[in-house]
Amino acid sequence: MKLTNEQLAQLTMLQQKELDAALLYRRLSELAKTDAERTALKEIAADEAKHAATARKYTSAKLSPSKKLAFIGGAVARVIGLRTTMRLLAKAENSAAGKLAPMCEFCPEIREIIKDETEHGRMLGELAE
Repeated sequence: MKLTNEQLAQLTMLQQKELDAALLYRRLSELAKTDAERTALKEIAADEAKHAATARKYTSAKLSPSKKLAFIGGAVARVIGLRTTMRLLAKAENSAAGKLAPMCEFCPEIREIIKDETEHGRMLGELAE
């Protein structure tokens, strides 16, 4: 199936966001105070990198994560606290399902990404309690 320019743009944006998220979660794992937080954040980072690789199969784009975003995210976490940051990220992960669902029509692997994002939201929510 040949992708339209709009579909390709959506997958490219997804690829970039997932790369950025992977780097952000790795950065946050460095700020974690417990092994449980560190392990969960590293696991989420690995999943996000896997999601970016899935999108790249379709886009063939060689993108790089935004180091600036990871730096800002780490700085924000230091100011407002890691738990508050995880609470905010849990909301973002949980809202991803609705945004990604339309892409399932042209990228069946999105269903698995949606499951992962929902699980990430649950994990982050539990850690933030």
